[in-house]
Amino acid sequence: MAMRKVLGLAPAMLQGESAERAAFALKLTLPEVRERLQQILRDCASPDARRLHYRLQAAGSVKEFWMMRSDLYECIARDHSQAEAARRINALLPCFDGWLPSRLLVRI
Repeated sequence: MAMRKVLGLAPAMLQGESAERAAFALKLTLPEVRERLQQILRDCASPDARRLHYRLQAAGSVKEFWMMRSDLYECIARDHSQAEAARRINALLPCFDGWLPSRLLVRI
Protein backbone atom coordinates (compact mmCIF):
# COMPACT_ATOMS: atom_id res chain seq x y z
CA MET A 1 0.00 0.00 0.00
CA ALA A 2 2.78 2.46 0.89
CA MET A 3 4.52 1.52 -2.35
CA ARG A 4 1.37 2.42 -4.28
CA LYS A 5 1.26 5.85 -2.61
CA VAL A 6 4.92 6.60 -3.20
CA LEU A 7 4.97 5.51 -6.82
CA GLY A 8 1.45 6.52 -7.73
CA LEU A 9 0.90 3.19 -9.45
CA ALA A 10 -2.37 1.43 -10.05
CA PRO A 11 -3.02 -1.62 -7.81
CA ALA A 12 -2.88 -4.00 -10.81
CA MET A 13 0.67 -2.92 -11.54
CA LEU A 14 1.79 -3.59 -8.00
CA GLN A 15 0.17 -6.99 -7.91
CA GLY A 16 2.48 -8.35 -10.58
CA GLU A 17 0.96 -7.09 -13.83
CA SER A 18 4.49 -6.36 -14.97
CA ALA A 19 7.72 -5.28 -13.33
CA GLU A 20 8.65 -3.71 -16.66
CA ARG A 21 5.59 -1.44 -16.58
CA ALA A 22 6.43 -0.40 -13.03
CA ALA A 23 9.96 0.51 -14.16
CA PHE A 24 8.46 2.43 -17.07
CA ALA A 25 6.45 4.52 -14.62
CA LEU A 26 9.73 5.60 -12.98
CA LYS A 27 11.57 6.69 -16.14
CA LEU A 28 13.47 9.96 -16.16
CA THR A 29 12.09 12.98 -17.95
CA LEU A 30 13.75 14.27 -21.13
CA PRO A 31 15.41 17.20 -19.27
CA GLU A 32 16.70 14.78 -16.61
CA VAL A 33 18.25 12.54 -19.26
CA ARG A 34 19.82 15.60 -20.92
CA GLU A 35 21.28 16.72 -17.58
CA ARG A 36 22.80 13.27 -16.93
CA LEU A 37 24.47 13.28 -20.34
CA GLN A 38 25.81 16.77 -19.78
CA GLN A 39 27.19 15.76 -16.38
CA ILE A 40 29.49 13.15 -17.88
CA LEU A 41 31.13 15.87 -20.00
CA ARG A 42 31.59 18.46 -17.24
CA ASP A 43 35.34 17.88 -16.89
CA CYS A 44 35.99 17.74 -20.64
CA ALA A 45 37.10 21.10 -22.05
CA SER A 46 37.91 20.25 -25.66
CA PRO A 47 36.16 21.93 -28.60
CA ASP A 48 34.46 18.57 -29.25
CA ALA A 49 33.02 18.61 -25.72
CA ARG A 50 31.63 22.12 -26.25
CA ARG A 51 30.04 21.02 -29.53
CA LEU A 52 28.50 18.02 -27.78
CA HIS A 53 27.04 20.28 -25.08
CA TYR A 54 25.34 22.32 -27.81
CA ARG A 55 24.07 19.18 -29.53
CA LEU A 56 22.67 17.91 -26.24
CA GLN A 57 20.88 21.20 -25.71
CA ALA A 58 19.39 21.09 -29.21
CA ALA A 59 18.32 17.42 -29.09
CA GLY A 60 14.60 16.94 -28.78
CA SER A 61 14.31 13.21 -28.14
CA VAL A 62 15.86 10.42 -26.14
CA LYS A 63 16.60 8.66 -29.42
CA GLU A 64 18.87 11.57 -30.37
CA PHE A 65 20.62 11.28 -27.00
CA TRP A 66 21.07 7.53 -27.52
CA MET A 67 22.63 8.13 -30.93
CA MET A 68 25.20 10.53 -29.38
CA ARG A 69 26.71 7.87 -27.13
CA SER A 70 29.57 7.06 -29.49
CA ASP A 71 30.48 10.75 -29.80
CA LEU A 72 30.35 11.09 -26.01
CA TYR A 73 32.54 8.01 -25.64
CA GLU A 74 35.16 9.34 -28.09
CA CYS A 75 35.27 12.75 -26.43
CA ILE A 76 35.68 11.32 -22.93
CA ALA A 77 38.26 8.76 -24.10
CA ARG A 78 40.38 11.53 -25.66
CA ASP A 79 40.28 13.66 -22.50
CA HIS A 80 40.61 10.78 -20.00
CA SER A 81 40.84 7.13 -21.08
CA GLN A 82 38.84 4.45 -22.85
CA ALA A 83 38.16 2.74 -19.51
CA GLU A 84 36.78 5.96 -18.03
CA ALA A 85 34.69 6.60 -21.14
CA ALA A 86 33.21 3.08 -20.97
CA ARG A 87 32.48 3.49 -17.25
CA ARG A 88 30.64 6.78 -17.81
CA ILE A 89 28.67 5.57 -20.84
CA ASN A 90 27.65 2.36 -19.06
CA ALA A 91 26.52 4.41 -16.05
CA LEU A 92 24.03 6.16 -18.35
CA LEU A 93 22.10 3.00 -19.21
CA PRO A 94 19.52 3.46 -16.41
CA CYS A 95 18.67 6.88 -17.89
CA PHE A 96 17.24 5.13 -20.93
CA ASP A 97 15.08 2.64 -19.00
CA GLY A 98 11.50 3.02 -20.13
CA TRP A 99 12.49 5.05 -23.18
CA LEU A 100 14.14 2.33 -25.26
CA PRO A 101 13.64 -1.43 -25.60
CA SER A 102 15.69 -3.31 -23.00
CA ARG A 103 17.43 -5.31 -25.76
CA LEU A 104 19.21 -2.09 -26.79
CA LEU A 105 20.45 -1.31 -23.29
CA VAL A 106 23.75 -3.17 -23.40
CA ARG A 107 27.05 -2.28 -21.78
CA ILE A 108 30.10 -1.41 -23.83
